[in-house]
Parts: sequence; structure tokens; C-alpha cells
Amino acid sequence: MKYQFNGFTKGANNALCFAIETAEEMGHTYVGSEHLLVGLLKEQEGAAASLLAARNVTAEQGAELLSWDLNTLIERTLEAMKQSDNVE
Repeated sequence: MKYQFNGFTKGANNALCFAIETAEEMGHTYVGSEHLLVGLLKEQEGAAASLLAARNVTAEQGAELLSWDLNTLIERTLEAMKQSDNVE
């Protein structure tokens, strides 16, 4: 990984690095919650990624959602989670 943050687990470090990488790929000069969401999804081994995967939210969807505003991102994520709850 490109960065090493003190006081974080390996998985959290990976997620942060993926978030930074995602922001850089998008040409953004900041790392926001939308980038962190994609970072958590790309990390794949953490509790957050497991929870979101169980709700059928993928890293690809997260990356696609970056083109939307934050309110739409939250709305669509909650929508996907509700649909998953109805399926089970």
C-alpha cells in the first residue's frame, strides 16, 4: 500500500489507501465520505465491507455512485439495503 497510518488495523489502513486512490483517480483534491465508502468496499475483508456486501452493495456500484452527489449516494445505498432486507 502507498500509505501507512499509525494506530489503525491493517484493514483500516487498506481501506484508507483505497479511498485516497479512488479520490486521486477521480481527480479530486480531497478524500470525502464517498471515497471512504468505496475504500471500505474495495478492502473486502472488513466488517463494513461484509455488511455492505450482504446488502448487495459492491465496490463497482460505489465507484459509479461517485459521479452522483452525496445525498443521492446515501439515498441509493439505503435503498439497496432496504431491498436486500425485503428479499431475505
